[in-house]
Amino acid sequence: MLRDNFKSGRETKSDCSSQKGLMPNPELGCAALSDVFADHIYRDTGMPWTMTAAISGAHTVGSAKAANSGYDGKWSSSDQQ
Repeated sequence: MLRDNFKSGRETKSDCSSQKGLMPNPELGCAALSDVFADHIYRDTGMPWTMTAAISGAHTVGSAKAANSGYDGKWSSSDQQ
């Protein structure tokens, strides 16, 4: 049976201190997006801000959980929907 041969994927970590600074600080807005994505990860794509906008847009769907990010709720208030 599949269940008998199942092997889990990655181990869930409760702390990612070794990864600190690899993602943009949401409090720093465009400057942080530029520093992490446009100036480094997508620098050589020929369209770094287009790629940055695409990945940022994908992360605006849904909501945040305080346990994961320090933020709680949807990205916009209910009167803007």
